[in-house]
Amino acid sequence: MDFTYPVIDTKKTGQKIQSLCRSRNISVKDIQKYLGISAFQSVYDWFHGKNLPSLDNMLALSRLLGVGMEELVVCQGEEMTQKEENNVYKHDGYSLHWRILYYTIAMITLLSEKMRQLLESYNKTNLPYTL
Repeated sequence: MDFTYPVIDTKKTGQKIQSLCRSRNISVKDIQKYLGISAFQSVYDWFHGKNLPSLDNMLALSRLLGVGMEELVVCQGEEMTQKEENNVYKHDGYSLHWRILYYTIAMITLLSEKMRQLLESYNKTNLPYTL
């Protein structure tokens, strides 16, 4: 009998956990509250494959997500399904669009404030323009 010792792929396991959370609309904050952990960073570390949840947290996650514990784990040499891969947070796509939107809104807010200050200063010089 050939037996290959299973080695957990932490990166793919994190991506799978993230994918399952996204497909069930479970946020990092939801996980944090459910598990009673103090820092969001732990969950993000799991998602990015920096480390794995403890056995207790893995069991709790499996219950929260409605899957068996073994379904959360991806071993080296195994692949995720296309659907799971599509649910993984794409850093260069989704995140970039939100960052661009955030900075655009920030710039508009800043420019609006500057414009208001300029108009107020013109009003002080008794020009006919009002706000």
